Amino acid sequence: MRNNLRTLFLSIMILLFCSVAYGADYVENEVIVLTRDSNMTGSALSAAAREGSAAKAAALAKSVGAVSRRSYPALTAGSGRSIVLLSSQTKTADELILSLKGNPDVIGVTKNYKMKVHGKTPDDALWNKQWGPKRIKAPEVWENASVGSEEVYVAVLDMGAIYDHPDLAANISGILPDGTYGRMFHDNGSVTKIVRSGTPSCDVMIKDLSEVDYATVGDVGGHGTHVSGIIGAVGNNEIGVTGINWRVKILPVGVFSVVEKYDENNQKFFDTSAKLADIIGGLDYIVELKRTYGLNIRVANMSLGDWLEAVDQDTDPFAQSVKRASDAGIIVCISAGNDEQDIDNPVDHEGELVYPACFRFENTITVGASNEHDGLGTTSGSNYSSSGKWVDIMAPGDNIMSTTPMCSYAGSREYNRTRYASWNGTSMATPMVAGAAALLCAVYPDKSANEIKMMLMNGAENVLREGYSKYGLLNVYNASRTRSGGSGGGGCSAGFALLALAALVPLAAWKRKK
Repeated sequence: MRNNLRTLFLSIMILLFCSVAYGADYVENEVIVLTRDSNMTGSALSAAAREGSAAKAAALAKSVGAVSRRSYPALTAGSGRSIVLLSSQTKTADELILSLKGNPDVIGVTKNYKMKVHGKTPDDALWNKQWGPKRIKAPEVWENASVGSEEVYVAVLDMGAIYDHPDLAANISGILPDGTYGRMFHDNGSVTKIVRSGTPSCDVMIKDLSEVDYATVGDVGGHGTHVSGIIGAVGNNEIGVTGINWRVKILPVGVFSVVEKYDENNQKFFDTSAKLADIIGGLDYIVELKRTYGLNIRVANMSLGDWLEAVDQDTDPFAQSVKRASDAGIIVCISAGNDEQDIDNPVDHEGELVYPACFRFENTITVGASNEHDGLGTTSGSNYSSSGKWVDIMAPGDNIMSTTPMCSYAGSREYNRTRYASWNGTSMATPMVAGAAALLCAVYPDKSANEIKMMLMNGAENVLREGYSKYGLLNVYNASRTRSGGSGGGGCSAGFALLALAALVPLAAWKRKK
């Protein structure tokens, strides 16, 4: 029993120190003291024991110019110890702690800290419409660890991203080590260096493919800007939305081309398409930036793919391109697709697999979409998330509010002219995971890509797991407290526990000096 009580008190102290590891506020003139108290050796809470303990607490308080405001006898009965709240009108909490330092009856002391609900709330205007970051517990990481880092780069292989969006501009990468602002890979082998001489978010509509300006348009279809905002829209700037990272460097890598199509009435319209050669070009580019120039690209987002005949990934050129990015230490997050398919047993694609989602390498993550009710993404009917053993993890993908260009440069989408819109699909779920990976890279900059990946996997909730995904639903807060080889759980992380023990060391030192 006595050992259990000792464990209880140590746990209480560790919880106190864990809760304040990030500089919590406290009541200025109060402290909570753990004391030796012979009146509390018996398990029964007798009136005499209470009175004796109260008298001892009052004497302790008087000795340091304070008063005893409250004790907690039910917690301490049978332990030979008491917990007492002391308050002073003349001394600060720090002064009270210093005054108690030489008292042989004092075991430990802490300030009367003001606890708060975990979860840092940004002031962005549309935060109330962003259910996804809340569901994956991003605010808890923002509160307790990090809001991201400008040292971490995330490559977005997509349609590009506009670089003058007011909610993205500060987090879009600037001039790169190769002397460019990035590159657009398009039209089956063409490469255009991105320059910033235009205003890509202005109201532009093309009439001919010759008018496509890959150097300045920023985003040829809008999709890349939306994905980028999920990962890293600037947080806490009073406008728009917040990304999973308030601070990060988004590296837009265009891999889509503008193409002409015709509707059932033979009317021409413009859409976008990504050729495999251009996607491989984009992968080659980010590996070059990382390996040759040392750019700290930790994560890549690929919200793209299609059903193809099953291949041997050891000999397939596309697979090996993804592998090279993975081998370079880049966490490659890939969307599972919106085709209403169980990838294990596809009804409409016999003998096929969706790629690159079904490539399996050390640092790849395949992502399915969940809705606000923790089911599969089904909001619009056509955006039904693919699922099955090929899907590693699920993440919010329905009704996801993020950044968009003002115009519809190409494609049939009509963009919200406030530069924000809610979209659905695994394309939106994947940057949730990419953003979470980047956030963990900011918290743990020395961990490897695979360690970060496994933290995400092992921290996942047991939601949409059986029959839907390998690990379940993304929870970045669990992941932030999860060792790469273990599983998540409640309580203090190893880091918090070390802080707590470090804080207890001076208390033990007081006794050694006597």
